[in-house]
Amino acid sequence: MLLKRYVDAVSTRGGMFMARSFCSAPLLIATAIALWPTPACGETLPVNRPLFIWNETTNKVLQADPAALGRGEPGVQLAAGFTTQQGSWFLIPIAGRPGRVAIQLNAPAVAGAPAIAGLLDVNPPAPGVERATVKLARLKAAPTSSQQWRLLETTGGGARPGAFVLQNVRYGLVLDADAGTQNNPTTVVQALGRGGATNPNRQWRFFVPGPRTAIIPNDSLPANGKFILPTLTNGAGDFLRKGPNVTVTASLLGDNTNELSIQITMTAAATAGGDGTTITGTQNFPIVRAAPGRKLLLAPATLVPRTETCTYTQVAAGDDYCSPPPANYFGKAPPAPPARNAPPGIIWYCQCTGDTSGPALGKTGVRVFLKPIVYMTEAARLP
Repeated sequence: MLLKRYVDAVSTRGGMFMARSFCSAPLLIATAIALWPTPACGETLPVNRPLFIWNETTNKVLQADPAALGRGEPGVQLAAGFTTQQGSWFLIPIAGRPGRVAIQLNAPAVAGAPAIAGLLDVNPPAPGVERATVKLARLKAAPTSSQQWRLLETTGGGARPGAFVLQNVRYGLVLDADAGTQNNPTTVVQALGRGGATNPNRQWRFFVPGPRTAIIPNDSLPANGKFILPTLTNGAGDFLRKGPNVTVTASLLGDNTNELSIQITMTAAATAGGDGTTITGTQNFPIVRAAPGRKLLLAPATLVPRTETCTYTQVAAGDDYCSPPPANYFGKAPPAPPARNAPPGIIWYCQCTGDTSGPALGKTGVRVFLKPIVYMTEAARLP
């Protein structure tokens, strides 16, 4: 009776005994072959909010097959990028069935693509075959059992903490990235087998869109003042009105970790005729941190470059302002704000102190003003 009370789904197929337990009484039953996932407790995955469904092995997100939209119920595949349509999956709780959800795509129309709506579903597998294709079924008032999924958090056995296995209620098969095994230019998604806690192809994460605005105080690093370069690598530390040549680089770090940061490096070197004074420095600025066990994903590099650099040669006293390509701004005052359709990036502009009256060491530095940074935050655990 005790076992029946807490075990929601059990299978002995393939020599494994697999179970899912409720948070009220955690239970993990496994052989040495594999460990089955158990749900986590304490936090709640958002429902009725748009989500990205991401596979760590392929670094791609779930989407409807756009080529099949005109053929009734389209297939489901994985693709790179984080578009509005890809980020329009919703988890719909099944009334009276704790731990079960319908996974619904409700994507708005965008340029070149129509609106898409449907439920993640599995085509019936052939008798005795543990492989089935996944499709986007037409919306119904009540999802059928093949349109219901158990979201099971992976634990133990080498599984990645915080990831989920998505098990189809009707067939017991789990969602699999099926990485490259089918003749398809993009990764195919199928429902395969009945295990998966340690198979990275079967581990999924849920992400919600992060803000599309700069995410640090005053939109700059540092928030106030400048990062003063600490290191003299050549010369006596005085540019003596010989430049300097200035290079500032900002690198966005931490994709697929729980902390994003921007590393700023500046080098200021005297031009010809000076004593070769060169002052450098690098500092890492954390900008956002996820909850323990959760991750942050950056938009692809085509949307948010990972590194940007601006360079110039100082020609007059006072602070200089520069922007990286394609703006290539240089002047004695800040540039205008980037246009709404401006290319994405990290740096809006840099405010730099190069040559100064007297020794430059201890005064040369930079403050970097940022463009909006697009990132995704991993959703919390299931209750």
